Amino acid sequence: MDDATDAELLALASKDPEAFGRLFDRHADSIFGRIRREGVPAGDARDLLAETFAQAWIHRRRFRDPGDGSAYPWLAAIVEARGRRRLKIELPPVEPEEIVLASDATDGDRARVLLDRIDEPARRAVELRVVEGLDYREIAARLGCTSDTARKRVSLALRAMRVAWEEKA
Repeated sequence: MDDATDAELLALASKDPEAFGRLFDRHADSIFGRIRREGVPAGDARDLLAETFAQAWIHRRRFRDPGDGSAYPWLAAIVEARGRRRLKIELPPVEPEEIVLASDATDGDRARVLLDRIDEPARRAVELRVVEGLDYREIAARLGCTSDTARKRVSLALRAMRVAWEEKA
């Protein structure tokens, strides 16, 4: 699967989550670098990276191969369009959802333990956002809060998970 194109990995992702993990591994550093080069602080850049891959997971079936099999332009467009709007980060044109969507069993178990340590409203917000793929408006409706509060809960929970993940690494 290492020689699979990004398009092939996205096609496999619904049945084989490891395929999406490989896509993340291929592009996370370059997408993160792109965000940081625009002057976004590291914490916000990690949030935007997480949002980018959350959106990529949610909309993976919408990906259309540009002909070379690469998903990088599509991911960069997500950073520009969806991620910035959702997180209200201003950028000139143009880690950590990987915890929640960890691809191997050991990391997946570790991710679940970290998620279980987050307070209930934040944990539920992350589950609704990353696992169920709901937008912040839908999360807010389910949790009885505003969209901004839902966004903050997800962001803070992912940040707390990332810090805990890095401390255990």
